[in-house]
This record gives sequence, structure tokens and C-alpha cells, in this order.
Amino acid sequence: MTGTFLELSTLITTFRIVDVKTLCSTTHGPKHRAGVKVSEDEALDDEGGLKPKYEELRDPETDEPTGEYVKRADSSIYEDADKLVKDTLKGINDLLGQLTFVIGGGTLILPTSNYDRWEEVKSAIAGLVAEANDQLEHMVDDAGNLINDGLRARGKDPIQVAFEPLLHPETKLEGDGVKMGEALFKSVAERLDTLQRAISEVDPDGIVAALSGTDIIPQLFADEAKQAKINALLALARKARGLATEERRKVKLAEQARSRAANPDRDAAARDRDLKAAARHESEAAEHARDLVRVKQELVLQGSLSDP
Repeated sequence: MTGTFLELSTLITTFRIVDVKTLCSTTHGPKHRAGVKVSEDEALDDEGGLKPKYEELRDPETDEPTGEYVKRADSSIYEDADKLVKDTLKGINDLLGQLTFVIGGGTLILPTSNYDRWEEVKSAIAGLVAEANDQLEHMVDDAGNLINDGLRARGKDPIQVAFEPLLHPETKLEGDGVKMGEALFKSVAERLDTLQRAISEVDPDGIVAALSGTDIIPQLFADEAKQAKINALLALARKARGLATEERRKVKLAEQARSRAANPDRDAAARDRDLKAAARHESEAAEHARDLVRVKQELVLQGSLSDP
């Protein structure tokens, strides 16, 4: 397998680590929205009654009013805000994924071949952050109040995204950099091992998981022959993923067609069409399964990644 045949010496000799902690933080909506304390003036209307979405706290033992009030901040806009934050972070991670490889513990490695694209991606991330924060600042609750202004007024952090990735000085595969190089090498080798195993076992979910974030791997090797070998493996994995996904889809379609055909309320012509469709889907699924066997054979023919 890969871990046995790849050599540390074939890695690129320099790279940079991306810092996504120092200037990166996210504030989600408050977790306990039903207990935000407010003043009596805010909670009561002109006649002394509770305004909508406000409650008077009661003593848990006596059930007597305590004279303290809370605002029920359960507007669905908070869920919308949190979804926007999560979607923004996903967009940021997708952008970083175009340039970097993630090793154990979440460390992001930027290969030398992507140095020239760093500022472009960093600018795109800044654009996502600015757009998200602008939307968050304009979100209003059911009463028409800006939610972030309300949170600030109650001493809470506003819902927002802060994300400015930084680059560490260049790491070289010498001295203190050797340890990081070894960690990078180990992570790459394990990922490729997992990918080969998933193809051999025709495991669609395993192939999808192992393929995630692998586009950068060839750029982590200085040896062009190794790059070609790895690219061939990734292409084979993508082919296997497509075939396995399509086989599953055809099997499901066949099952649905046979289920419809078993319905006694359908007329004979409709049941006949369903049975023919089921047979067609089953035939196509079987062909995809045969193609997957051929992919496994291709994997064997490719040989190990150590071959010249």
C-alpha cells in the first residue's frame, strides 16, 4: 500500500502553514434565548401588562413572581442567522480547500505551487465575511428589531463572523521543519492507503470520504512521476465513485418500479411498464457492477506508487 511505498524524500521541500486561529472567530446566536433578562420598563406596556414575547420570572419553589423579566428571543430569525454563519464557514473552508491540504489535528498546508493564488483566495474569503456580516447586521426579529442591536443592548456578543487566515513563515524539510514534513507525509500516505482500500472493497461511502480534500495531494510531491501516479489513482477513485453511485441509483429505481408493479390497483399495462423499467434498471446496475470490477483490476495494474 501507499504508506509502504511513498518516500519522504519525494515530498516538496518547502511549504507554508495556514493560521486559522489568531484572527478567526465566530459568534453564534445565544443558546438560551428564553432567559434574556430585561428591565421592567421594557417588558411591560403602558397599562402594566406583559408585552408579547416577555415573561415574568417566578420563584421555582413558591411559584411567586420575582419582579424580574425576560424576553423570549425565540424568533426563527436566530436560526436563519446561525445557518448563514454556518454556510459562510463552509464557503470559507471550500475556498481554503482549493489551495491547502489538511493534516492530522486540522493543520492546513499550503504547497509552493499555490503561493501565487493565496491573495486571491484570501480576498474572496474577506468578501464572504463582509457579505455575511452585513446580512447579519440587517436581520430583524418578529417585532422588527435588529437582532444584533438587541444582543448588544443586553450585553451579549452580536452574531458575526471574523475570519482572516494568516501564513506562517515558510517551512523547509530541514531542522525543525522535518517533524512537520513527516506529519504531512504520514497524513498523505494514510489518505492514499484509505482510498486504495475503498476502491478495492468497492465502498462508495469510503471512496467519497477518502477523496475529500485530495485534489491538492499531487502538488505536495516534487517528483513528477509520483505526481502522475497519484493523479492516476485519484482519477480511478473518481471513476469508481461515479460507477458505485450510479449502481446504487439504478438499484433503487428498480426497487421502486417493482414496488409499483406489485400494486394491485394499477392496471395491467402500467404494471407491465413498471416490470420492464425494473428489468432495465437492474440490467444497467449489473453493468455498473461489472465496470466496478474492472476498476479494481485497473487498480492492481497500476501497481504501487513506488513503481517508476
